Order: sequence, then structure tokens, then C-alpha cells
Amino acid sequence: MEGTGKILVLAVGIYSQTGMIHVLLGTSEKHSEANDRCERHDPDDKSKLPKRETRSDGEEVQSFLQKKLTRIALQIGYVGLAFAVVTSFALIIRFCVKEFGEKGRRWNAAVEVNKILGAIIIGITILVVAIPEGLPLAVTLTLAVSTKKMMKYHNLVRNLFACETMGCATTICLDKTGTLTTNRMTVTECYLGGQFHKPYPSHGTTTTRLLDLTAEGISVNSSYTTNVTTPIAIGDSLPVQVGNKTECALLYFAKRIGYDYQVIRDDNPEDSFAKVYTFNSNRRSMSTVICTEAGWRVHSKGAAEVVLAKCEFIMAPDGSVEKLSDASRSKLLDTVVHPMASTGLRTICSAFKDVVASFDAVADHQQPVPALDDEDCITGGLTCLAIFGIEDPVRPEVPSAIVRCRQAGITVRMVTGDNVDTATSIAAKCGIITAEDLEGNVAVMEGLEFNQRIRNEKGEVRERFIRIIRN
Repeated sequence: MEGTGKILVLAVGIYSQTGMIHVLLGTSEKHSEANDRCERHDPDDKSKLPKRETRSDGEEVQSFLQKKLTRIALQIGYVGLAFAVVTSFALIIRFCVKEFGEKGRRWNAAVEVNKILGAIIIGITILVVAIPEGLPLAVTLTLAVSTKKMMKYHNLVRNLFACETMGCATTICLDKTGTLTTNRMTVTECYLGGQFHKPYPSHGTTTTRLLDLTAEGISVNSSYTTNVTTPIAIGDSLPVQVGNKTECALLYFAKRIGYDYQVIRDDNPEDSFAKVYTFNSNRRSMSTVICTEAGWRVHSKGAAEVVLAKCEFIMAPDGSVEKLSDASRSKLLDTVVHPMASTGLRTICSAFKDVVASFDAVADHQQPVPALDDEDCITGGLTCLAIFGIEDPVRPEVPSAIVRCRQAGITVRMVTGDNVDTATSIAAKCGIITAEDLEGNVAVMEGLEFNQRIRNEKGEVRERFIRIIRN
């Protein structure tokens, strides 16, 4: 199942997941007030309120730290009990030997019982003092202070004892886009019509047909909820990006070369699309089939190495179509894609294909209409239009944060779906990997290689990796 759709909001405020987190942290209304409000709204439905995790017998599930504290408290209690018993017996024996052995006194219940009770009370006092009643409270207060500090950095901790897990972390796995980078994409370089442009081509050096097809592909082969609008704040020169940031960068590119993407979208509404192959991690590309007067037109965009592998032609600056051989494709990868990726740019390739309705109109680089469900046939035999280099700057505070993590003994790893060269460049800028790390064999690893390493000969995930994933 794939595609686009609309959502129906079922819960807002304290009944949403974010609202539950606020209630648990005490930053919103008290839990009792939320409970009363829920009862007034629906007395029989309290399932939406946040609840503590409990076992089947009704007892609360203890965290790892709570279990250790309970075990330590019991051990200290046992030791204190042993010392209390030994001390009481020692005092009683000492009293008996001194009074009845050395002094030769006779038993006087009214006097001697009080002496023995005093020894027993001393033992009980030792036991009471030995039991660390304030230990759980001290740890809880420490975690509460940690939670407040986390909130200053805009990190909402849902469970108080989650801080203990974070304190034990030795490895942090981070996404790249929006976490290590600012998630504000901008096209800084493009390869269009066999020429490099930094960043925008002109109509004088590039044929109008090539620019028209490029702008059309950018406009229709994207989510129609993605838009680039004029900044609202006075003095803000950067456009407002709404939706997918990569598509926003491409839409802004189309505007800068003189095309209004909204007009193109109005001419090609979503309900007129013949087929849409949405982006996912397996395809690493997105393709849209639109209707034309001669038949259909396929626009495709995605990771440069993925889309180029499906291209059999490339459009020249004059609008003519040239054959793209394996040697030419390899040359494009070596001279265009890899240099862009090595500087930290995300490389996106845009391509198209015209599918005519009859054999009479078939040109050398066109094919008759196939079945729309045959994705390989639809998205194969493309004509390369352009390769874009999109920059996503590293957040200024990230390198210093990585240094602090290293000093604390925490290993930071980056997990991303970008090109290996792009990921390596960004990781080096952040300080995640160094020149010494790159000399090894495991500093950068693709998902396929990682998947092979964690599985045994039967294709099953090794037991120790299952434990790591679960933890």
C-alpha cells in the first residue's frame, strides 16, 4: 500500500500524545484535573489518559535503576539486621557475664529486664539507621533535576526514569537531515545540458525545451502540499519552505529560472495523473505519469546514481537527445555526481520519457505505451535532464556537541539514506569521523553490508545483535 491521502485528527490537547507527555511531566494541568475533564467529556472512557506501566498483577513495572536500588537496599538491610542481632547479643552476654559472673548478683526481674530491653533497643536502632530509606528519594530527586535540565534544551522526557537510560548511553545514532543539518535545502550547483551551472542556467545558454521539461518535472513530480512562499517577516530574505525540503529546493530552483510551478500544477492537477510511484527507501526515487496530447509523459527524480542507471539517453543543450552509453554514464558519475557528493551536496537526478499512444509517432528514444503496473518498464529507458547538487548546511552547534560526546566516552554514529560520498562529507564536517577513521574499513558502511554482517549463514539476525536492537 502506497500513495497520498488525508488524515482525520481524533485527539488534541491533553488527549494527544504530546499532551500526555506534558501531563506526565507536570507542565500542563494536573492529572486529577485532566481526569475530571475526561469524566465530564466521557465518563466511561479513560483509556486516553496517560497511565503508568503496570504488570499483569497490577504492580508498577520497575526500571533497571529501581531494581538495583531495591536489591542494594535489601542487601544493606540484611547486613544491618545481622549487625543489630550481633550487637544486641553481645551487649546482653556482656551484661550477664559482668553482673552475674563477676559480681555474683542474683536475678532481679524488675531491674535486669530493663537492662536487656536496652540492649535490644540499641540493636533495633542500628537496624533502623542501616536501612537506606532516603536512597530512592535521593535518586528520584536527582532524576527530577535532570528532567528539568533536559526541558531547558527542549527535550521532553516522558518517563522520569528515562534519564537513567540516557545516562548509561555509550552510542548515539543520529539522522542527518534536520538533526545534524539545518534541513534548509538549497540548490547550489546543477549539471544541465552538458554544462555546469552555479547554480542557475540562463535561457541564452540552454534551450527552452530543456528548461521547460526540467521545470515541468520539478513541478508535477512532487507532493502538491510542498510549496515555497514569500517570507512573512520583514527583512527576512529567505523563502518559507513548506513540506519536503528537497522538493522545496527544486521548486525554488524552478522559480529562479523563470517558471511558476503553481501554474504548471494547475495545468496538471493531481486527479489527472495516470500513475504515481511514490518515493520510498527501496526505490530511492519518485516517478509521475501525466497525460499529454500524444500519449503519456513519465517524470522521474531521485538519487542520482539510481535514476542514471535507468537512463538510456541524455538531452543536449540544443534540445536534441543523445545516446547514453555505459561509458558515458560512468563518466557522469565520476565527473559530476561524485565531486558534488564529496563536498556534502545531496545529488538528485531528474529525467523523463515520452510514451506515445501509437507506433506511428514513435521516435528513436520513445517506446509504445506499456502497462502502468509494470514499473520497471515505465521507469526504464529514461532521458536524463539535469543533475542537481543540493546543500543542507551543518548546524553550527553540532561539531562542538560531537566533541563533548567524544569527551564523555559516547560514540556518535550517523544513519542516513544519502549517497555514501555525501554522508562521508557531512560526517567529516560534523566531526563524527576523522581522517584516521577513514583509513580503516568500517568507518563508513552501507546498509547492505551492515545487513550481511549481522546475519548468520541462515540469514537470521545473530543473537547478540538481537539483544542490542532490543536494548
